[in-house]
Amino acid sequence: MHPKKYFCALLTVFGVHATHAQDLIKQVPENAEFVTVINNKAIVKHSSFEKINAVLSRLGAFDALDQHQQERTKDIMDLDMSYDRNGYIYRVNNDSLYYIGILIPLKQDNKVEQRLFTDFSSLPTENGYQRRVSPDGKMQAAWNNNVLFLFTGSINNRYFEQEEVANRYGIEIPQYDAAVDAAYAEAAVEAIDFSEDDIEVDTSEAEEWEEDELEAIEEAAAAVDSVAAIVYEEATLADSVETLWEAHDFTLEGDSIEGYTYNYGDDEYDNDAYTDSMYQIEMARNAKNDSIRNNLFTTWLAHDFNTYLTPQKNLSSNKDILAFDPKNTLVRLWVNDLDDVYKNALPYDALTLAYGIKMQNLNYGYKEAMFDLVQDQHTLKLKGAIGLDKEMEQVFKKIYKTKANPRFSKYIPQNHLGYFSLNINTEGYLQQMPALFDRWYGPLLSEHADLVSIAGMALEIAVDEKAIGKVMRGDHLLFVNDLQKVNTEYTDYEYDEDYNYTEVTKTKEEFIPSFLWMFTSEDQRLYKKLLTYGEKTVKIQEEDGIYTILENKSTTIYITFKDDIVFISNDREQILSIKENRFRSVANGQIKKDIQNNILNAVVHTAAIPETLNKLGVPVINSWKKTVDQLSNYGDIAVRAHGLKGNKLTGEVAITFPRQGENALQYLLDQLIDNVDESMTTSLW
Repeated sequence: MHPKKYFCALLTVFGVHATHAQDLIKQVPENAEFVTVINNKAIVKHSSFEKINAVLSRLGAFDALDQHQQERTKDIMDLDMSYDRNGYIYRVNNDSLYYIGILIPLKQDNKVEQRLFTDFSSLPTENGYQRRVSPDGKMQAAWNNNVLFLFTGSINNRYFEQEEVANRYGIEIPQYDAAVDAAYAEAAVEAIDFSEDDIEVDTSEAEEWEEDELEAIEEAAAAVDSVAAIVYEEATLADSVETLWEAHDFTLEGDSIEGYTYNYGDDEYDNDAYTDSMYQIEMARNAKNDSIRNNLFTTWLAHDFNTYLTPQKNLSSNKDILAFDPKNTLVRLWVNDLDDVYKNALPYDALTLAYGIKMQNLNYGYKEAMFDLVQDQHTLKLKGAIGLDKEMEQVFKKIYKTKANPRFSKYIPQNHLGYFSLNINTEGYLQQMPALFDRWYGPLLSEHADLVSIAGMALEIAVDEKAIGKVMRGDHLLFVNDLQKVNTEYTDYEYDEDYNYTEVTKTKEEFIPSFLWMFTSEDQRLYKKLLTYGEKTVKIQEEDGIYTILENKSTTIYITFKDDIVFISNDREQILSIKENRFRSVANGQIKKDIQNNILNAVVHTAAIPETLNKLGVPVINSWKKTVDQLSNYGDIAVRAHGLKGNKLTGEVAITFPRQGENALQYLLDQLIDNVDESMTTSLW
């Protein structure tokens, strides 16, 4: 449907905490694969109606609404929505289709009937609910004094591509093989020979259909019949006109194109392989298939509507869906089974045919998942928690049991642009590799599951996990420092008056980012032996415990060892200061906390980006210049994986916005008000 059809639903699906939202969550069916909770109360608290109205006005949303209602809207308060209760969006998925339900809390004595759905058709009242249906039948709406319920969805096309299913409903699966004209003619007749009898609706779950629903199917079938007849007539006329081209031998003369030949092979251009009539036939077939699928969907949607309007089993007893901070969590997305989401999202049929990977057997051990959009003063955070089954919980506990070396905090450089850290237990990871092979890859490659298991066992036997764990424990810390100026050699050419050139080597100054990488190694013998061997190649030099690797003309790498830590950098002064115990570390408590408590950190100091781009000479187009310049007022962009908490893997992505507004959400609203071009919003509605 056109976006404006959904606007009424999404405009104000802005939730209160659990005690106030029980009435609407009782309308979320138990079999929902995901549920989005919109915490209206928190959104209103951290923003303002004035700014929300200004943004919607700039986007042209109110003008779009006015085209489909009797009263003009200038304020979201006029929409009769209740902003002190949660809104819900859920999705239910099965083999043949998926449904999306939207639950919007309403004020008492609302005027939805006068304000919304004026272009929808009326349906009989059901259980005290006023009902409407969209012109195409793909959205059902119902409301009372408490809630507005919108029900829509779509067909799962992959389901109808199965031969058995396609035959059941009269859907034609195209066969892309070269056929003779007689076969084309037969295919044309079959493609056009379509009536309402070809639509077979599975009524095993229902005793009877509504008369108007069956009439809709018949009307759609008749419409396709008439279109198909016209297509067939045009296709026949097109094929009746035949043009014959007489071959002519063109003799080419002149040495500028001497020997020029080109052979148009039969398989390179086959005028008979795909005629205009076949194109028309394909269009007719697609129209027929689309009509069948659309009528099946609208019929099923109408039939199942009451079941989802008042579901017998709901998610009101689920403790995870509403277990969030009601004051600061703006939106929560709850996923029932993350493995199922992967299975449904990936084209497992194609993967099976191409690679033999059976995605339907995928079992990573991921269970329910929660993702929260949280307002924390001037920072917006996307927090996540993914549940694990018992087997994978034990696996990850052994992999993530390592803490970062506390000595790392002595080597935090000043003026760094960002940092990355990773804490895994190398020994534990290698020990768990066979279990991960069997669990993750064995079921996907069922025909070769034994080989996968053997490979994992061979790895376990061949590898000494404890010894490797001492060589590299698994804790890493990388800083990208400030830019440093270097002289770079490059090759240029000088020409004399006869245009003879001579190669010359020149130098130029440029900025490159310096880095400092450190990791724990309790057994450093392997690294030192490799470096000592490299000295024989003249590309590695050692002086006073510092190894210099001449990588290329512009980059030199320095390595040193100290306190069971391997230090690697392209800044000699930094490595030398570490070796001589004069490194000046920054006293940053947040960095120390992050690298000790989290299994992964990736932090970018956004304020340094404009100056960095300028030094590197990176061009910025005019339309982006203002945005890039504003980054100097931002805080950090950070990705943090906290590790296991109970049986859940947790983490967050955080962006700290400028302190120009009252908080992050209001700053974003201000940016939309200032930067949205009204001329660009017309296509939205």
